[in-house]
Amino acid sequence: MNIKVKTTMAFTVFGLLYTVVALMMPKAAVGNPFAPKVFPLILGIGLTVMGALYTVKEYKHWKEEQASGVEEEISPKKQEIENKTNKLITITAVAGIVYAAIFEHAGYVISTSLFIGAIMFAINGKKKWMLNLAVAIIFSVAVYFVFSTLLAIPLPKIPGLEI
Repeated sequence: MNIKVKTTMAFTVFGLLYTVVALMMPKAAVGNPFAPKVFPLILGIGLTVMGALYTVKEYKHWKEEQASGVEEEISPKKQEIENKTNKLITITAVAGIVYAAIFEHAGYVISTSLFIGAIMFAINGKKKWMLNLAVAIIFSVAVYFVFSTLLAIPLPKIPGLEI
């Protein structure tokens, strides 16, 4: 099997695991007891279904390639785009894992600024460093202000600064 089939299978399995974990979430003490589960279940089921459909599509494509005996030739331009896309996906996945790991400890503003900054640098490169940093910091601070002040929804504070 080629890498595309294996990747889509991995997403399908991840969707199934995510759905199972969403089902194990505790019920809400107030209001609709299933409300906290609805959005995670939609995400998990959606990822599972889309992963399965894409797996079938890629598997059929792979089987057709095997039957014809000719693998699809990839142009240099298409290969370059695919390499950039894979790099961006890897950076986003790693940044997301780091973000989740430091969120509670570093606070919302710092962790979100680092996450958005990493994604911005991956997309825009180092040449636009001022724009990347400005967007990451301004967005993080603005969202923190909206949630904590206007909506009265607490987000993790920066340790030591309590903001």
